[in-house]
Amino acid sequence: MISTVGKITVIPRRINASRSTTSFNHPTTILRKVPKRSKSKIAEARSQALPVLTRKNSITRSCSEFSVHVPIDAEIKAMKEGGKRNYVITGSIPSNKSENNVPLVNNENKLVIQNRFSMLYDSLRDENMTIHFPTEMVDRLIKGIQDFLFSSTISINPLYYYRDLTLKLYLENFYEFEAIYNITFILMNYDKQKERQSVFESQDYISKFIKLLNSPDDSEKTILEMLLCRIIVLFPKTKEFVYHQLLKILDNFSLDQSNEGKHFCVDVIGKIILYIISDTSFIQKINLDDLHRTLIRLFKSDFLPSYYIPVNRLLHTIYSLKKQMNQYILKSSEFLIHHWPIQSSNKRYFYLHHILYTANEYCLLFPPKLLQSLKCKIDESLNVDCITVQISSIRLLSETSLFSYLVRLYPPFYSLIRSSIEQNLKSWSPYVVQEATAGIQKINFMEKVEVNDGDSMIEDGTTKYSMNWETIKMIASNSSTL
Repeated sequence: MISTVGKITVIPRRINASRSTTSFNHPTTILRKVPKRSKSKIAEARSQALPVLTRKNSITRSCSEFSVHVPIDAEIKAMKEGGKRNYVITGSIPSNKSENNVPLVNNENKLVIQNRFSMLYDSLRDENMTIHFPTEMVDRLIKGIQDFLFSSTISINPLYYYRDLTLKLYLENFYEFEAIYNITFILMNYDKQKERQSVFESQDYISKFIKLLNSPDDSEKTILEMLLCRIIVLFPKTKEFVYHQLLKILDNFSLDQSNEGKHFCVDVIGKIILYIISDTSFIQKINLDDLHRTLIRLFKSDFLPSYYIPVNRLLHTIYSLKKQMNQYILKSSEFLIHHWPIQSSNKRYFYLHHILYTANEYCLLFPPKLLQSLKCKIDESLNVDCITVQISSIRLLSETSLFSYLVRLYPPFYSLIRSSIEQNLKSWSPYVVQEATAGIQKINFMEKVEVNDGDSMIEDGTTKYSMNWETIKMIASNSSTL
């Protein structure tokens, strides 16, 4: 049943079904009963679309002596019409409203979705035959695919920009796009095997393809990520151009926070850049300072929760690559403290998480001024009005390794964190009380077992710190300031 709330289409989804017959996993549609007449027509069309091997001479000749003929006129015509991109919010199973999509059960008793390009993909997927396709046919398909993908515009209802992250947006006509993407993958390999000049390595094609990344459908973005990485693998000369194009998109977005609707691509771009710089030889060709500057500015956007994880990983990769690592970490921490969110309290947890976990991982020593600012931000995060931030901050600061690091390095943090968590035991929210109770229990357990028997040491090259919990509590009780 499909219901409409305001202007948002809400479509129920089921979980235990596969969205596709291809190698890409995606939730699927509700199985409809297909009349026998429709099934017979599909079977007939499938048999007509299967490759026809025309023997040139003897039956004993090798496969290289066969020419492969696949009827593609109908598919080329459909491609020229262009793909229609309509995104809907769904709670359970995506829609299958397109009249071109027919769900049925195949010979292996698996649910499959037939669309205008399914039979073409089935005909092309045999690698042994693909290499023998006529070049003219491949060129027509590549041109048709470009018409289908690049003539479509991504139009997203602004109401979806600030959606609850527990809801997902889906490309309503995903199945046709998925088939086109899989055919694209096959044709890329064809061009590489034939060692011919490929349109897939042209800057014009790559620039247009990168624009498709700004899709709110996570499954579509996963496929696009795989295809773009495949282009880099097959055509290594494209790597530098792809990197700079992706960095340019991130840079423009980070400088203009009013770019609503352009944030969907940030997470997948972060993943692709992480893949690119995993090549150590390529790192010498780029400026990590520019990348770091762009990434840290992304924290200022209200859409940070939707792409924090890949951006955080990418920043940690940069820290590990730089010789002057501590300077970069301090620079990031100072930037985040200076731009601490005031109105958007949801972002505070991500700011705090990056600062503290980075400092813990690299045993960083903060300068006194920055340390004092950090103390205020910790207190603020534990006592903020937003329940989500409160719960996340309590969970973060009572985490064993992080709490142990903070109080051993800066003993006054002990009383600050413990007293703030204890105050939350009086919260009106049972969820906050539950998390605060668990946090205090973890702190008590750490005190009881005396983590590392009080022999933990943290070095900054000149100073060593070693103290047990009794010493920490004594210093904390006698310290009103840092």
